[in-house]
Amino acid sequence: MMFLATLPRELWTEVLPGGLTLIHLACLGDNVAAAATLLASGLAANSRDDFGRSPAHWAAQYGQALVLEVLC
Repeated sequence: MMFLATLPRELWTEVLPGGLTLIHLACLGDNVAAAATLLASGLAANSRDDFGRSPAHWAAQYGQALVLEVLC
């Protein structure tokens, strides 16, 4: 979660190239604390990237079981 502390909060909602959001990246990187913090701050767990994948898709594809629990 340290990377979140270095980013201004207004950047947490930015959409990155490919339609990715920080919650997508937290799920991809198995960063449970960051995913929980982003969800608590109001980021949508069902946001979709340019290919229609949600953060849960990324977590499942890469076997991030704890992040999936947080998303559920």
